[in-house]
Amino acid sequence: MINSPDLPSYQCYMEYADGKITIEQINESGNDFKAIRELSLDEAAQLRVALGLTPFHA
Repeated sequence: MINSPDLPSYQCYMEYADGKITIEQINESGNDFKAIRELSLDEAAQLRVALGLTPFHA
């Protein structure tokens, strides 16, 4: 889970082992997340650079 001030407080980025990054929103009960959208490869790469994360290499 990656929190970012660029997203509303109830949303976050989720990075998965296969390299995909999604924007997810906490559900109403507060115990699970729902995927809002998957970032493109370019968007994910730009986010990693912006946040100082390690680049993903498949």
